[in-house]
Amino acid sequence: MSTVIAQTIWQQITPQTKMACAARLPVSDTNKLIFRVTIIPRVTHKIEVVLDLDDTYTVKLHYITQTKCKVEEEKSGIYSGNLNEVIYKMCNK
Repeated sequence: MSTVIAQTIWQQITPQTKMACAARLPVSDTNKLIFRVTIIPRVTHKIEVVLDLDDTYTVKLHYITQTKCKVEEEKSGIYSGNLNEVIYKMCNK
């Protein structure tokens, strides 16, 4: 991970949440962090956490196949204190 924003987001996600979601392979972009999670074995899901201009986060759960990428769930206006809860609930329905 190269950006400070992505490193900060990754650090704000607790080890317990990362373990519960099998979070791995974090990748950074300008103002966001994308990482892989396991919800269903052998199915690819990724979480995208974007820092918005109002210092809140938008969290998206992506379902990825060989031919498409679909946003399954999206939550906006998330403060850092609620980030773990939102990610955990997206991965553990």
